[in-house]
Amino acid sequence: MYHPLVDRDGNFSIRQAFPVWREGKDCIVHVLHYMRNSFKEAVLSNLQSELCHNREALRQLLHERALFQKLAIQSAQLSCSESVLYEEDESTIINFTKLTDDQFKEIKERAMGSESNLGTEGDLSSTISLMDGFKKVTTNVAKMIK
Repeated sequence: MYHPLVDRDGNFSIRQAFPVWREGKDCIVHVLHYMRNSFKEAVLSNLQSELCHNREALRQLLHERALFQKLAIQSAQLSCSESVLYEEDESTIINFTKLTDDQFKEIKERAMGSESNLGTEGDLSSTISLMDGFKKVTTNVAKMIK
């Protein structure tokens, strides 16, 4: 990703918003909110050079906006290509796998608690608990990105 807060390895700097992590006060929702806002002018125009991983991108953002936009668009387009999306990389936490429609349907049914996948009564309570948590996370993420 071509962004002043992202280094060549994809690490995102949160130091500007969270210079010191306050356990119990700062949480992942705040980080995700900041990451979303980091693409907005209010954050971009107030970035401090010393806290940016990619100072060249910051320089371009501030002084060569057209070039910055061109490079950011190219980076975004490349990141959506199948060769990048489905690349197996052991150094990353998340790897994507292409699914058939049937595989997607099966996973969705399991995640949504389809009755055919609930099994025994013990499985039912754990599935309901899992689904409640999943729905809460989904709802909170949806609110955050609106």
